[in-house]
Amino acid sequence: MKAVISAGSNVEPEHNLPEAVNRLRHHAALRVLAVSPTYRSPAVGAAGKPDFLNAALLVDTDLQPVELKRQLRNVEAALGRVRSGDRNAPRTIDLDTILYEGFVGDVDGTHIPDPDLARHPHLVVPAADVAPDWEYGDDSAPLHRLAGPFRDRITMTSNLTHEPQDRYASERSMEAVADEVYDPVLEENVRQQIQKVKSHPWIPAPIPVRGFIYDVKTGRLKEVVR
Repeated sequence: MKAVISAGSNVEPEHNLPEAVNRLRHHAALRVLAVSPTYRSPAVGAAGKPDFLNAALLVDTDLQPVELKRQLRNVEAALGRVRSGDRNAPRTIDLDTILYEGFVGDVDGTHIPDPDLARHPHLVVPAADVAPDWEYGDDSAPLHRLAGPFRDRITMTSNLTHEPQDRYASERSMEAVADEVYDPVLEENVRQQIQKVKSHPWIPAPIPVRGFIYDVKTGRLKEVVR
């Protein structure tokens, strides 16, 4: 089943929002089909609180809504989210299922589809980016139509580029690990080291690169098994 997940953060959001998206990308029970750009918006009902960065993901999953919610809570907890009685408290990450294909109902006190989806720019605009033709509400209006009037009320800040889930595993010719998490810093460091190695093709021996071995003869990057 397809579902739309809303993601938001106003505590170190430049780190926590991309990290949450990457964890969802590499979750064994989810296949991420699309990721929206990132949008900045003020905290709802909390004047003076830090702005949020928001995004949405379209996923395909066999998880039922209640189990999907449980998995999202696990990701939140892993990123330091602590829930309190203050609904407007700043949070490291907020992950909610706002749409689930063929489902209407309550899941542990949360209604799906989200009844506020068409009221808030930070919900409807990212959702329309990943599922523009998804029909919502009593009149079955497509999300792209609902989002139109809100687009000038929200600021796009960046793109969370979507990568195929098995990209890094396939480059290493090995199966993806269920809880594998993409580390962009590691990737960039490895790429820089490879470029340095390529500039010296006369080096015959394998060269260690932060937990990997680059074999000059074969041109392959191999993970070190300890």
